[in-house]
This record gives sequence, structure tokens and C-alpha cells, in this order.
Amino acid sequence: RDGPGWALEAGALALADGGVCCIDEFSHAAAEERAALHEAMEQQTISVAKPGLVCQLRCRCSIIAAQNWARSWERAVPDGGGRSCGLAAVTGLPSPLLSRFDLILAFKGDSAEDEAVADAILDAGWEGGAAEGAANSITTEFLQDYITYVRERPLSSPPQEAAEEVLGRYFRHLREAAGKSVTQGGQEAFTIRTFEGLLRLTQAHARLMHHEGVRVEDAVVAV
Repeated sequence: RDGPGWALEAGALALADGGVCCIDEFSHAAAEERAALHEAMEQQTISVAKPGLVCQLRCRCSIIAAQNWARSWERAVPDGGGRSCGLAAVTGLPSPLLSRFDLILAFKGDSAEDEAVADAILDAGWEGGAAEGAANSITTEFLQDYITYVRERPLSSPPQEAAEEVLGRYFRHLREAAGKSVTQGGQEAFTIRTFEGLLRLTQAHARLMHHEGVRVEDAVVAV
């Protein structure tokens, strides 16, 4: 609100239109901010409706969010307990919001992984420490140029039937497994958004590998 009227200021998602929006401490986002993400991740737009101000902003961007394990889950299962928990329990986020992410990775490191991470940070932090082996590594500039190139190069050939079969069978398997889980008290659900996410991941891998069309190996990587 700006005095007696309203002023519109673009937020992170609108400013990231055409790019990537990175969100840290995602679990601490306010309820109204999470609610706004539903439309942003589904329709790639943000609707604003205030007195005398009605508009719709574009936010055609990818969202990368990071957060810690849900504290309620850690208290219930301090060491993982060998239990199989759903994503909603692990993240503390509602299923409708989780279903809008194409890829969700959960990490629970051990002492060996923590030591490797610490060594990598130390190597990069010391002056000249990252130079060793840099000749054989991919530079940030090269990676940026390559991603820009593949994004501008659409797939020109139709997908292989085998690739479509892999994706279809995998999605049916997920649905059947989810049905059994629900009957046993589970809460995981796989909707059409899951299948759309598989398609996007498959197409992205095909373009990343410089394929003319989607191949069966692209589908295998996605699943």
C-alpha cells in the first residue's frame, strides 16, 4: 500500500520470468506465499487483485527450492528408523504443493559424506585450491553457453514408441503402488502432474544430450 492507493512491485517470481528462481529455507515460507506458488507453478502467472488494481504477471521460470528435514519427522524418527515415510512427512509441505515439483531429492548424509563436503569447501576456499584438476573440469561459462544453446534448439523428431511405452508403464506402476499404499495407511498420491513432470524431464534430457528426438534412454534416465 502506498498512501491512499496501491502500488505494484514485482516479486522474485515475476523478476525471474524466463529464468530460474532459487528459494532457500522453503519450509519457512508464509502460508500466503505458498498459496501464491500454486498458480505460479501451474499456470506460470501471478494474479493480483486489490482495490483499483487487478492484473496478472508472468512468471515463466523454473523454481529450485531447498529446505531442511521437517523437525516433526526428525523427532519421530531420529535416525531414520528404517521406516518408509512419504514426502509430505519428510518435508512438512502439503501434497498439492509437492506435486507441482518435477523432481524432489531428499538427502540424509553420513559422516563420510560430511567429510567429503567439508574437503570440497576447503579446497575451493583456499586461494588457488580449486586450480588442481581445473584443466579437466567443465567451466561455468561453458556450461552456461551449452544450456543456452540446447534451450534454443527444439526437438525436431517425434519420440520413439519405446520411450512412450517406458513412461506409460512406469506411471501405471506408480499409480498401482500408490493405491496399495493408501489401503495400508499411506498418503502418497501420483496424479497427472507426475506424468507431465516425467515428460518434461525426458524432453530436457534429450535436449541436453543433443538428440533430435526423445529416445528410450532419455525415458529411462527420467524414471
